[in-house]
Amino acid sequence: MYKIKFLYVVMAVCLITFSSCNNDDVIEPDANMEYAFTIGLSTIGGSNNSSSTRIIDDVGAFTADYDAAYVYMHSVSDKNKYVRLPIQNDCPDCASGKCFKYFFCKNDNGTYTIRSTDGNEATFGIDEEIYFSSEQDESWTGKNVDASPITGQSILVRDENKNKEIFRSDGNYTLQDVFDLGLNGTLLMKRMCSAFRVYFLFTDLDEPLINTPTAQQYYISPENFEKEVGENPYNFSGKLYIGPYFCDEYNINTGEVNYADEHTNGYYVTNEQKYVPFTDVTYSRTEGTVTQTFMGYGVSTANAEYLVTPYDVNKESNFTFYAFIKNNTNTPESDDGSKYVSYSWDSVPEFNTTQVIVIIYNIRELAKAFNTTNKTRCMEKEPGKLDIKPVKVFYYKE
Repeated sequence: MYKIKFLYVVMAVCLITFSSCNNDDVIEPDANMEYAFTIGLSTIGGSNNSSSTRIIDDVGAFTADYDAAYVYMHSVSDKNKYVRLPIQNDCPDCASGKCFKYFFCKNDNGTYTIRSTDGNEATFGIDEEIYFSSEQDESWTGKNVDASPITGQSILVRDENKNKEIFRSDGNYTLQDVFDLGLNGTLLMKRMCSAFRVYFLFTDLDEPLINTPTAQQYYISPENFEKEVGENPYNFSGKLYIGPYFCDEYNINTGEVNYADEHTNGYYVTNEQKYVPFTDVTYSRTEGTVTQTFMGYGVSTANAEYLVTPYDVNKESNFTFYAFIKNNTNTPESDDGSKYVSYSWDSVPEFNTTQVIVIIYNIRELAKAFNTTNKTRCMEKEPGKLDIKPVKVFYYKE
């Protein structure tokens, strides 16, 4: 029978590094003595503070909240070895109110056994390191569909069960580190993912409808849209792609990535790669004392669930946006009669950020491509590229 030593240690979650009561003292665990530890839990928030870790509020930044139901203690060397530790939301001594508990016992042979409050346990070797994660599996796998019609590379679609926040501890831990964490530490978790929000629209950018010292508003009515293009804006449809560093598989332990079918790049697409009718799209921004508002028609993910995903942060390719457009809402699965535009940035996002992508084109560029009165309706089977440039581009992180 193990002797049990109850050492409940709860640290303030505002700390972002492990600390000790006395850095000169190293306390080693006694053999066959089971220690009970309570650990405060915190994460690194985004650049803004918001009230929702699911980033669907007006601000859009990640919070410092950890919203997973468990934290998993994983072996670095054995992907099938882990201990599931339930998160408790009623920890009054923790700044976030969240903590988890585990029982620690060093065995006679130098190995150590970790046991959770609900009976999960695993024994780790003397030199076996561990890491903490929000996921039970070592690797995250996205939902893959057919290859891109332009690049021929991997295409992923948002899945609410897969595209969620992923957390990992900042580094790996030895036996002594795990014991010290229980005595003197708080666990800091880092997000291994980012969120993405896209606005793509056409409007009248020749001159603002409203122009005052504090406000500029660009707008085109459905009637004027039809006068310019020859069709109602809601007769158009589109889909969006962003990439190319979205991997089919992300290893949370090592940070390594894989792509399906021997591909080297990956893209996310809206709406299961089906065209959706144009909707009203509005984007506002304030710079200094002037608020600019752009109101037009296109495709946006701003009012949907955010795309939250891991990706290859080490990829050197430019971040690229594609928008496919058709002047009909028929056969949403088909690219027949479509045209596309693209735009690239020399940038790879950092994890733990919300990337906001805004691409605004002048309505007259769309008229050149699809004006039915000039009989320029596109009837090609393959998507045709539109060599037009956006008038306004905003790409920033929250």
